[in-house]
Amino acid sequence: MMEDFEQSRIRALDDQGRIELPPGLRAAFGWDTGTKLELSSDVIGGTVYMRALTPNCSLCRGKSEKIVKIGLGYVCPDCIAVIRV
Repeated sequence: MMEDFEQSRIRALDDQGRIELPPGLRAAFGWDTGTKLELSSDVIGGTVYMRALTPNCSLCRGKSEKIVKIGLGYVCPDCIAVIRV
């Protein structure tokens, strides 16, 4: 999935301040149309960070209301059930 897009691409802001995220990048993170993203920044470092407000499962990229944070990632109930078997 992550290998489906180039990791560094140049995008221009449009007249409303928007950028297009490449389809491969959106797919790699499981971001569909309507996914709400939280933006934060490190002004000194000149970096902008994005993350989905409703995280996807780190294993299957699925979404669930009952997703569980484990370490730095998230795991859905279906994947937890598979792991426990």
